[in-house]
Amino acid sequence: MLAALASLVDLAELIEGGVPPHRELRAGRNLLHASVTVRHAAGQPEGWAEDDDDPDFPVAIDVPDGIVMITLESAKRAFNNPTGFQSETQGDYAYTVAGGGQTYLTKHEVAIAQSHAPDTAASPYVTNVQLDEGYRRALRPRRRWGC
Repeated sequence: MLAALASLVDLAELIEGGVPPHRELRAGRNLLHASVTVRHAAGQPEGWAEDDDDPDFPVAIDVPDGIVMITLESAKRAFNNPTGFQSETQGDYAYTVAGGGQTYLTKHEVAIAQSHAPDTAASPYVTNVQLDEGYRRALRPRRRWGC
């Protein structure tokens, strides 16, 4: 198994109250799962393989900051919601959490991971552009009535 893309110390800093010693194994497992998810989203399943040689919990070195950030956020979500709680409703009150008890990436995080894909920097050409409707409307020539 490849090393985690972020350290337990970094994850503990993000979690309110830190990671208690009896929960370090679960936190480490969340980091490893998040690392696999991020590597695949970045198109580099074997990427960032060189680690710091820590025998207890090896951490990859020379990992871009954006990749570390999204790995930590994904692991934090899974750590804070280990039972998979997704929603609760009582009367008028409703609370929903996306994805329960698992590592996942948001659309924004996937975009960050994909920006580190090996083929994105290789081509200077844009191959596909999708414009949203509001932007397309702004580009259309306006008709002038009564001129």
